[in-house]
Amino acid sequence: MTNEEIATNYYEARIRGDAEEFWQSHVADHVSYHLPAHNALGGDFYGKSDVRKALAAIFELSGSTFKSQVLDITSSASHAVALVQATAQREGKFLDSKQAHVFEIIDGRIVRIWIYAYDRYAVDAFWN
Repeated sequence: MTNEEIATNYYEARIRGDAEEFWQSHVADHVSYHLPAHNALGGDFYGKSDVRKALAAIFELSGSTFKSQVLDITSSASHAVALVQATAQREGKFLDSKQAHVFEIIDGRIVRIWIYAYDRYAVDAFWN
């Protein structure tokens, strides 16, 4: 499986509801997740359990309204980058955020994920 296919499957598995199988097959135990932000979701998270908790918090805080529409994915020998339109609703606010999600992939497993929002201030305002 190519790095582009792994990144594509990351999003598709969440939509299909079989993320557990994807995480077992394509995410390293020592995965790290980095979200540079000044809100409740920002920070650095390490290990499958903590990364999954951080990702679950996005859905919990948005009342399961959070959605990621993949606009494009490109990859290299060690990375994949997804350009994403993220949307959500929360406490009368609406998030519509263009983002770049960067995956470092080694031996068919995601080892690191970075999330970069085009307008970090708008994202912070939404989650705070």
